[in-house]
Amino acid sequence: MKVLIGNVEYKSISECTKKVREWLTEIYEFNKESIIIKSNPNFNFLMDVLNKHPRSNNKIGLGVEFFTLQLNPINKKGVEVIIHRVDGTKEDFSWLVAIGAKKNTSRTKRIAAMRHAVKRITIEYKQNNDLICNHCGITSDNLEYHKFATDHKTIPFSVIAEEFLLNNDASAPKIFDNDPISHCPIFQLKDKYFEEKWYNYHLEHSDFQILCASCNSKKGTKIT
Repeated sequence: MKVLIGNVEYKSISECTKKVREWLTEIYEFNKESIIIKSNPNFNFLMDVLNKHPRSNNKIGLGVEFFTLQLNPINKKGVEVIIHRVDGTKEDFSWLVAIGAKKNTSRTKRIAAMRHAVKRITIEYKQNNDLICNHCGITSDNLEYHKFATDHKTIPFSVIAEEFLLNNDASAPKIFDNDPISHCPIFQLKDKYFEEKWYNYHLEHSDFQILCASCNSKKGTKIT
């Protein structure tokens, strides 16, 4: 099956997968820190890939300001792409799902539902703490509210989620509802026990900090 990314057509999904992986590796290969991508043509290429994602509208949100590439915390040989939105929020996205090389599986939806289930914790933390960036010290006197974010300080969300699923994967839901506003996968009412168990696990293993959008996105990054 042919795959079209922007104006470039690939003969098959496998060819497209190879080319995109080579592209990501070439950019990231010699950098141990994450890389910001906000300039053309690299930014445009990632936008073309993102626009093919089945949940592109939800992933893009109010708009993409830039992307970062970093080492995938689960697959140590892979490169993870993070979307940084204009409102200061961020989210990863699977380029393999976008080009059709990987199905948007129940596990992918499960992680999205897990994110949604604990979203209010991060919102409440931001609302109940002074908006002072823990890295650069900038305050809300000099930066708008939406330019601050709640960051998982010690253990990344992805690691907490994967460790929880190691012991609970067998009982994890495989079918989800969609949030009417964000269209994000959410747990069904019949899976309330699993959701609450995850919520409490995340609460126990998480600590947070307030970061400005700039510090939240880089932590020692390079721009390309």
